[in-house]
Amino acid sequence: MISVLFFLSLFFLIFSIISFNLFKDLNGEHFSSISNTLTSMFQIMINDSWKEIVRPLQQAVSYATAFFICYLIVMKFTLLNLFLGLIISAVQAAAREESKQTLKNLKKDINVTIETEVKSEIALESKIDLLMEEIKSLKLILNKQN
Repeated sequence: MISVLFFLSLFFLIFSIISFNLFKDLNGEHFSSISNTLTSMFQIMINDSWKEIVRPLQQAVSYATAFFICYLIVMKFTLLNLFLGLIISAVQAAAREESKQTLKNLKKDINVTIETEVKSEIALESKIDLLMEEIKSLKLILNKQN
């Protein structure tokens, strides 16, 4: 995630420096300094008044169109990758949390089942012990009668 953001910033800076060097003489308003160039390139990246910046350059030089198409493709795919990464990370975190909760519930259910089985086994053993005592007492009674 951080690497995508780093590459986005790196590409943004590289394209801004290249556009500053290519277009500073052609469009002084938007490319007169690095700060103006960064602002203009950000406007182009988010499609805010980009036509006002790009149209005069397209009319002045033929390579401006290819330059800005490459810029937009690189930046849009990088942004898309960044947002998809954020969405996938969020979905994975939610799935991981859900599986932890499911595992916790299963452990709880297993513990309850084991406790119930142990209690029923103890109750069964005590019933068997009582029955054995009754059988012994009945045998004694039968032995006395014989």
